[in-house]
Amino acid sequence: MSDDSGRVLPATVIVPSRGRPDLLADTVESILGGDELPAEIVVVDQSPARNERVAQAASAPGSIVRYAHRPDLVGVSTARNEASRIARERVLVFTDDDVFVERDWLRVVVETVLADPEVLVSGRVLAVEGDRADGFAPSCIESDEPRLYEGRVWDDVLFSNNMAFAREVYDALGPFDERLGVGAPYRSATDNDYCYRALEAGYRIRYLPEAIVHHRAFRPMTEYPKVMWNYGIGQGATLAKHADLQDRYTLHRLAESVSRRLRLAVAMRSENRSLARGEGAYALGLVYGGARWLLLERLRGR
Repeated sequence: MSDDSGRVLPATVIVPSRGRPDLLADTVESILGGDELPAEIVVVDQSPARNERVAQAASAPGSIVRYAHRPDLVGVSTARNEASRIARERVLVFTDDDVFVERDWLRVVVETVLADPEVLVSGRVLAVEGDRADGFAPSCIESDEPRLYEGRVWDDVLFSNNMAFAREVYDALGPFDERLGVGAPYRSATDNDYCYRALEAGYRIRYLPEAIVHHRAFRPMTEYPKVMWNYGIGQGATLAKHADLQDRYTLHRLAESVSRRLRLAVAMRSENRSLARGEGAYALGLVYGGARWLLLERLRGR
């Protein structure tokens, strides 16, 4: 433990949740068990039943858990926007209700943002081993090389279960798109949309491999194709949202992503049929999500 053990940082950790009471409580407890504490944790819980374990979570002097039971709200983006509205601190830190955080995670991301408020921060997301024998954890990033991204990139480099930025960035970019993300019509990619918007606005994204969260592998492998289908829908919608016939950057990204996922599906089919089906489902989701956005959102002027 560092010499700064117990220090309270000027940050709000935001945790959206729905239908995972025990996982949510574990996440909150892991944040409170860190070497440094946030000034506040804001939980927006869309579950039908109130989570008393989290609502009554004890913290330390200078740090508080704000629990908002909001079953009337729908979608993870809506929850993140509501939590950002409630948040009182300068640095907004985001994670999900199915992770454990490393003890130094909060210090790493918050100090980086405080040192440079024009940068958005993301970090490593590692799968938790042993949650279940046939389990998997999606949306992991394992690279141990630090990176600084600016301008246009050909990948998604901001991860909503491990990201942080200054309140001024959120105010400048605006809220998360509530049509995207779990529980919304387009099911995922709220972070991919925010990544695009941030880079296009001239902000930079810093990837810090030392900022580590652990993603719970509680989903059975039989759900892998469905999860990948949902991810494809959100990503396709996001790329279609920002498509422009005069500037075909996102259209090129969409076409390249479909092609790459289909190639992976073919390459994997003899080795791992579940992974192959997942890649194929992702490719189909890209096409469906992109086409649906163009037909239902762009043509209606939304």
